[in-house]
Amino acid sequence: MLPIVLIGLLVITMFGAAIARSLVSQSKHARRLEYQQQAAWLAESGVQHASNRLANEADYEGETWRIDSDDSGLDAVAVVLIHVEQIDESDGGRLVTIEALD
Repeated sequence: MLPIVLIGLLVITMFGAAIARSLVSQSKHARRLEYQQQAAWLAESGVQHASNRLANEADYEGETWRIDSDDSGLDAVAVVLIHVEQIDESDGGRLVTIEALD
């Protein structure tokens, strides 16, 4: 009788551990997706910010744009690196590179 009870407890413990691992994995995955979405929003905001600056300042070369958590609704300060380089002097073409940092 005792071996059956021990085997039953072992099976229940294994199921519990598997469920706990699954929940932790799902939580990490959800957090990673949230960070990816935030990075996409920050990158889009960086493009708009750079576009506005270029419209007003022809010699704008980029910046490290810090967004306070109070302004963004994020948990921490957001940092967006904006780099602008001229690719064709004849028509004023520019390449804008945006990088959202965590």
